[in-house]
Amino acid sequence: PPAPPRAPPAGVPLITTGVDPATGFEFKMRQDGWPHQGLEGPHAKSTSFLHRDLSHGKMRHDLIVPRDRCGALIGPGGSVFKDMSARIGAGVHIFDRDLVPGEPEERRLGVVTGSPQ
Repeated sequence: PPAPPRAPPAGVPLITTGVDPATGFEFKMRQDGWPHQGLEGPHAKSTSFLHRDLSHGKMRHDLIVPRDRCGALIGPGGSVFKDMSARIGAGVHIFDRDLVPGEPEERRLGVVTGSPQ
């Protein structure tokens, strides 16, 4: 008989980095802070924007995204990504080509940056 499917590893824990006082929404971030500034490869530019946003006092919220859903979040030519950024006034960074340390191969990292208000 085939072996039962294994649950994916839990990955790197997310820690609370801030709370919106109006809604109680908790901003979460990977405990190891990945991706770090200086990441090379296809997302070096996104990493620069991400760290620029954080240096201007914005909050960071990390989302673990199934790899097969990244395309839907980005949209054709980045259309969904650009629309979402414009409508919510936040930076949206999807690290769809990089393996996320501590996560299963089929997961990627999405990061939203912005003001808690």
